[in-house]
Order: sequence, then structure tokens, then C-alpha cells
Amino acid sequence: MRQELDLNTKVPVLSWAKPEDIDSGSLEQIKNLANLPFAYHHVALMPDVHVGYGMPIGGVLASVDYIVPNAVGVDIGCGMVAVKTSITKEEFLALRGEVGHEISRAIPRGFRKYSEPQDEDNEIFKNIPPIDLILREIGNAKLQLGTLGSGNHFIDVLFDENNFIWIMLHSGSRNIGKQIADYYNKNVYPYIDEGDEEETPGETEIVGIDSIVIGMSSEYSLVNPPSGTILWTLLDSTGTVNMQISEDSLGVSIKIPSKLNLVGKTVTVRCQAGEIVVSKDIYIKGL
Repeated sequence: MRQELDLNTKVPVLSWAKPEDIDSGSLEQIKNLANLPFAYHHVALMPDVHVGYGMPIGGVLASVDYIVPNAVGVDIGCGMVAVKTSITKEEFLALRGEVGHEISRAIPRGFRKYSEPQDEDNEIFKNIPPIDLILREIGNAKLQLGTLGSGNHFIDVLFDENNFIWIMLHSGSRNIGKQIADYYNKNVYPYIDEGDEEETPGETEIVGIDSIVIGMSSEYSLVNPPSGTILWTLLDSTGTVNMQISEDSLGVSIKIPSKLNLVGKTVTVRCQAGEIVVSKDIYIKGL
């Protein structure tokens, strides 16, 4: 049920999420968005709202005369589809366990992909634009076609008011979308006057905060890490620990506050999962 949140913002905030399901970080982000000078009409929150980069996942922003890659989604290009079947709820329930097992077996999830290219004759792989970013990722795309991805991507089996089964899918763009968003985020800064930048509270990716996205990939060699808490540590060139966070996920975004004064410096990001420790040196560029 839709409701308007009382946040005293420039444009209203309409929410389809239960108030108790909106975490404080998402609320802070949505307040920032609803106070932007180019925000149009209202900002919306969906039931799956959670903290994102600059705006919450499950947040909707309309803008006037501005394009905001992070409002489109850092991982631009995710897929969403719902397909009605002729199967009834009763028929599905009799096979629910078997169907769930087959979905898990057949479709790679998380950071996994196929070992062989999938459907190379598909139209999407013909007439590829000669853009370096796309050409770099196209090999992975052929291995990731038909995979799900990680994060908030899902395959769901639903039934409608007539008890017919629907299959709903939200698949990831599998990194190429993020690369596109990062490219434009990076290349817009030469065109911004210094006076246009202002420090914004929360997780907003403007000024003052630098984001390093540490995702699990083959270079980390953590294919089958032990379960449990993953410890991420950020160290400067002297070995001093600047930040340390614990996550239950192998993909995590490390938000670096500007007060640490690490822009223009090389830091070491270390991931420890049980007995396995992997380090990577990263040069921190200003946004």
C-alpha cells in the first residue's frame, strides 16, 4: 500500500515499502535525492529498498535536464521479465522441490558462469559496436548468457488470482553495466566546476567519499572460500590499518571517508576468509 513519508523534502517521497523495512541508510539516501534541485514530481521507494551507491536499490528518481548513471543503476542493463505459464498452482506444488532443484542445478548464480560460450549465433553478438569497453567484456558475456548474477537478482515462481503460475526473473548485467556507469561517472568530472561540488552526507557518491568496489573475480582466486564472516582490511603504505569491516559476503563496497585523506595514494585491500588471505594494491582516485 502506497504512503507518503513525512521527510520535509523538496519533492514528496512515496513509498510502497513498509516503514519498518526501510533502513536508516536508505532513508538518508532518499532524503538527499528528494532534495536535489533537479528532482521531479516525487521520489519513490519499492518494497525491496536497501542501500545502494548514491541512491537506494529499489528507489526511483525522475530528473529534469540531468542524467544520473547511479539513478539508472550502477549495474545498468539488468534484465526483468515475468512470463505466465499454463501450469496451475496445484500442479506446481506437487513438483516444487524438483523444480527448485533443477533451477539451482541448471542456472549459474553469484559470480559463476558457464565454462563454454553460450548461443554464440545469437543476434546480440552480431554487429557489436567497436567500443573498447564492450569489446573487453564480450568474451565474458558469451560465458554469462543465461546466468543469474548476484546481489538482488532472483528467479521467482508466483501464482496469480486465477492460480496460474508465473515465472519472474531479475538477472544481472554481469559487470558490463557497472563498467558503463563507472566510465561516465569518471569522465564527467572534468566538466564539473569545483564550485559545483559539495559534501553530501550518507552514501552519496558526490565529493568527499571515494568508493572502491571489491568484487570477487578470478584474480582473487577465492573460488570456494570457507563459509562465515569475511574480514576486509584497508591499509596505507605504512601498514597502518585505516578501516576494517566484516561482511558475510564476498562482494562488498568499501566506502572511504574523505577525512582519511587517501585520495592520490595507493592502499592495500586485504580479504581474509578463514585460512585464505588475498591482498590487492589499489590507487585511490578522486571521484
